[in-house]
Amino acid sequence: MEYTQQASKPDWYQSDDSKLYFASTSGSSPFNEWYEFNDEKDAIDFINEQFESASYTDNMIMHNGVLYHLDDTLIDDDCEIIGIKPNAVINDFQAAVDFESRF
Repeated sequence: MEYTQQASKPDWYQSDDSKLYFASTSGSSPFNEWYEFNDEKDAIDFINEQFESASYTDNMIMHNGVLYHLDDTLIDDDCEIIGIKPNAVINDFQAAVDFESRF
């Protein structure tokens, strides 16, 4: 896993076709964020441990080791997930990065 916050794309970004890459950028902002994950498990582990912004937690949820948009879940009166909608988007890592970002 690689991560950096800097204005321009780092040298390692998109340098290995076997890895997953995501970015949240706004022009040449010094707060641009660049991510490289070894695989989906690496991305899930990092997001589960590190992402905690209000925007992220208001829109995404980790359920049974899978990342979902909160709108794709079925929730009961006790706010417990009782199911996932049939056409749910699974592991939308770019959306998670965008929600966690300051942009």
